Amino acid sequence: MRNLFFIFLLFSLDIFSQENNEKKSLKHESGDVVIVASDAADYYNRKNLAQIRQIRVSILNHLGEEEYKKLLDEYITGQVSFNSRNFVEARRIFENNQKNIQAVTLKLVDHYKKRVAELARDSARISVEIRMDNTGKHDSYSNAINKFTKNANDAMNEAESLVTTSNNTDAVRYYKEAIFNFLKIIYYSNKSQYQNFSPRKRAENNIYIDDDYVTSKFFKDYDDSKDELFSDNETRRKKEKDYIVKLYKLETEKTPEQSTVSTPGEKDAVKNSDQ
Repeated sequence: MRNLFFIFLLFSLDIFSQENNEKKSLKHESGDVVIVASDAADYYNRKNLAQIRQIRVSILNHLGEEEYKKLLDEYITGQVSFNSRNFVEARRIFENNQKNIQAVTLKLVDHYKKRVAELARDSARISVEIRMDNTGKHDSYSNAINKFTKNANDAMNEAESLVTTSNNTDAVRYYKEAIFNFLKIIYYSNKSQYQNFSPRKRAENNIYIDDDYVTSKFFKDYDDSKDELFSDNETRRKKEKDYIVKLYKLETEKTPEQSTVSTPGEKDAVKNSDQ
């Protein structure tokens, strides 16, 4: 009788355990610890969205729209499951989305590491040339260049520190800050050289608008460092340049001293062109 009771007890516990596991699978997933799927899905839902938003411009500028669309589409699929309260499925999709976000961010980190290293060398050369120059033409910007050099190095060191802790998303932000400051050194170096030239002389050196002090080969880096889309800014730059070139053509009969063309960086001329 005691054996029959023991067998019945084991059978009852087994049924209870299966029923409990079936219920648990609707709300939980288990491993070393029990994880509430709804909480985990909610965590990745918010984290993934914030990270995709943070690296969106970088992806579009350097990796292309298709790479961005893949991440976003996967996130939206997880969002649909989350909104349908299918938390287990949503969690799995969001976790995979997080892995893909990290893989894309690592590509960006590799890109920025190389660009920062190249710009650091260029900027160091410019800084030395400025210190060696005795003409005084760089004097008005020497303090600014020193400040940008310090800011760039600080941001570069912070980015590298974040990479060592696998915090690649924030590392991207600091690499972009370093690039912005390095490019400002190039910007002010060129501005100190060309700003007092006549409009005609600046045109001969391909200086039409303020961005040209950065030089065209760095436009994408410059736009990206400000978290702006290169494609959008290229449209703006073309519009501004076309208007300035039009003014130059209208004033070809005038001497450089008589020229009334606006200096690069003045927005009034472009603003008036829209009216």
